[in-house]
Amino acid sequence: MRNEELTQLLAPVIADLGLECVGVEYSPSHGNSLVRVYIEAADRPVTVDDCEVVSRQVSASLDVHDPIEGRYTLEVSSPGLDRPLYTPEQFARFIGESAKLEVNLPIDGRALSGSDPRRGRRDDPDGTGWCRGQDCPRQHPQGQAGAGLR
Repeated sequence: MRNEELTQLLAPVIADLGLECVGVEYSPSHGNSLVRVYIEAADRPVTVDDCEVVSRQVSASLDVHDPIEGRYTLEVSSPGLDRPLYTPEQFARFIGESAKLEVNLPIDGRALSGSDPRRGRRDDPDGTGWCRGQDCPRQHPQGQAGAGLR
């Protein structure tokens, strides 16, 4: 099961509760997989009660549809300060803000390690422009938005 498929399955359940599904991360494992669901409220902070209600409804939906084989742990939380961005619309909301870009693909021909993240600022609405450094030269990440870039 891919993250996008889980998001499509769970987003309507979460929307029915008056909240937004920011994204879903599925991490398969041999013993116990992890399903992490990020939620957001439009006009207020997410509460523990929100997470509890969403957890119950999402758990019921996962039980009915059974998209995941084996055991898994379900986590529901707000995106927090290190919020992942999954869609072009989410990227557009943060144009001009500073961001740390973590990618799985090489940039400028080299892989990045955890000690060498790229930091920059989103600078255009089409989802391709990043500026970095004092002069903010234009950088174009390889790949598409939607991989849970942070």
